[in-house]
Amino acid sequence: MQYPANWAQFCYLSQKPDHPVNSFSWPEAKAFCERSDKSLPTEAQWEWAATGGEGHKYAWGDEEPTCELADYTPGVLPRPSADAGCHGGGPSAVGSHPKGDRIWPTGHLHDISGNVWEWCLDNYKPYSGKDEVDPNHLENETAVHVVRGGGWNRSADGIRAGFRGGARYDYWVPGLGFRCVRNPK
Repeated sequence: MQYPANWAQFCYLSQKPDHPVNSFSWPEAKAFCERSDKSLPTEAQWEWAATGGEGHKYAWGDEEPTCELADYTPGVLPRPSADAGCHGGGPSAVGSHPKGDRIWPTGHLHDISGNVWEWCLDNYKPYSGKDEVDPNHLENETAVHVVRGGGWNRSADGIRAGFRGGARYDYWVPGLGFRCVRNPK
């Protein structure tokens, strides 16, 4: 596969340890979390972490996004896959938008809306319509998986807590990363 010349400029794991982990495929992200005795979040866990079940539009509440709250593309995306964003392109350092944090009694979740999309454990498929408690819809590891949170190169609509995306399991780009969740003991 041939990648654009500027591809590596936004892959930050080793170059900028204060930036989100990005450019990992779903199997790589899953293995990374498991090596740390953690897991990728299910889609339900991710959304609960983003909203606390309060039904807010964004992690910080219902206030429309600004560059003070999240790294995203204000206005209209100039073209598909454009390198835009509040800081001119590429993810920003983790915690650069503290007013947009989701605040829990145990601490702050930084950048859950915006910055980079995040892999979820589940396969991407329509919701069942049934009431479910903490569902996990992983049926095929080599299928399309859910990604949530939007990224620096997405609009305000794309960083909503309820917005779902899907990506092939082997997809890896600078705008896609992950966060791990602790497994219950």
